[in-house]
Amino acid sequence: MESEEGICAYIKEWSQRGSVKLSSMLTSAEGNPHPHRFACFRLKSLVQKFYEGRRDISWMIIPGARGTGKTTMLAQLREYLISEGRIPQEDVLYFALDHAKEFTGASLKDLLIAIQKEYGNFSERKTPFVLMIDEVHVDDSWMAQLKGVYEFSENVLIICTGSSAISLQVNPDITRRVHIEQMVPMGLSEYRMLKEQKWPIKGLKNEIEDALYLSSSATECYTKLLGYKEKVSEYFEDFSEEDIKQYIFRGTLPFTILFDSNNEVFRRVSRTLEQIVNKDLPKYDNFSSKSLQSAIRMLLLVANSQGVISLNKISDTTGISAPIVSKIFEAFILADILLPVKPQVGSATGSLRKITRYHFYSPAYRAALLSIAGLLQPEAIGILLEDVCALYLHKAIKVKPNPRLLDFGYDTREEMPDFCILTEKGIIPLEASWGTSKDERQVRKILDEGKSPYGLVVSKKPLAINIEKDVVYVPIDMFLMS
Repeated sequence: MESEEGICAYIKEWSQRGSVKLSSMLTSAEGNPHPHRFACFRLKSLVQKFYEGRRDISWMIIPGARGTGKTTMLAQLREYLISEGRIPQEDVLYFALDHAKEFTGASLKDLLIAIQKEYGNFSERKTPFVLMIDEVHVDDSWMAQLKGVYEFSENVLIICTGSSAISLQVNPDITRRVHIEQMVPMGLSEYRMLKEQKWPIKGLKNEIEDALYLSSSATECYTKLLGYKEKVSEYFEDFSEEDIKQYIFRGTLPFTILFDSNNEVFRRVSRTLEQIVNKDLPKYDNFSSKSLQSAIRMLLLVANSQGVISLNKISDTTGISAPIVSKIFEAFILADILLPVKPQVGSATGSLRKITRYHFYSPAYRAALLSIAGLLQPEAIGILLEDVCALYLHKAIKVKPNPRLLDFGYDTREEMPDFCILTEKGIIPLEASWGTSKDERQVRKILDEGKSPYGLVVSKKPLAINIEKDVVYVPIDMFLMS
């Protein structure tokens, strides 16, 4: 480890280098300002309250996978803080903890001591100081160290990012006092806002979501959606079917809007996956080099399947033991590469093998893996649409939870719908298809068991209802507004 003087020298250097790095992330190579994600606007409002003297929220934690825009958001928040003289530039310090540990060997505790030697004791500060730390998860004691700063330094604003798993490490007593802003892949409305500066229609997302999952009957669901049809049509009047496909294939990750070429996008997404495997997965477990070398192949096996693939089969194919494969998949989930969809509560799966179905947290991950392997075909749009549906359900139920939506999963029996959503109204089966030929047979299998008020078929068909069969046909564009 570097000496105390060496660590202090590193902090002095990064007081300048950090500013340069973040400033460079505000614009594209062409000099165009990077647009702000929805989360950035929420965090800006909290930063403004801190600047105005309110200290109820002085610690913000931003978990998320690589490529979701965490560091870019830090750059935008820093710019907001120092613009118009809100906080002097010299009182905003940014550094990446993984870089600091690599170059100095210091722990976060050592670095915080060095920062206070340079900037003064945190607890004695009379003016605001902002501490921005990237990748805090590389230090196992990050929570304890930053909690000490938070509890005894009322004029210090902490904004830290890390892997998705850090949200699981936050103590319950701290959760009530910090703001956690989970960075997730983008929905279509956010994609259009970043790419085209097309703002979403206020309130429409929640209205469509409630109509889809919380109606009492198919008729109520259809009637509500019919009332939103004109607004949806207006929103999509300058957005073609090809544009929707482009969003599904690549548009859920914010950095992809900077590139026109699909090949370039998939190359960069593939590189992001390699970085997650090589740099992030070892932090979850002590995986051997052989296991890590097989990780991308495991992901490709999932990408080239329809989601349901047994870990034993992956073990047989890769030569990695089943227990290690299971641990690697747990790490994939923690790293927000894979989104597990489990056998649904309430479905008749008692005597069947309960195999978790895996979707990709971003459809762009699946598309990139298939593209690099030369396996990406136009018909992949079907399984990529299912990935999007899984993402939307995960966000509605797990990330920004609607308390009336309880869980989602799938039924393991043959020829059942893609998803079963457990709500306070019962189970809502949902089948998704990129096409117009999909009918309601799979959805009806759940409805016939009497546990569901109605079912949904998401496809390219226009909005319609089959009253006799309690099924609502939802256009893909309308679903993507939810």
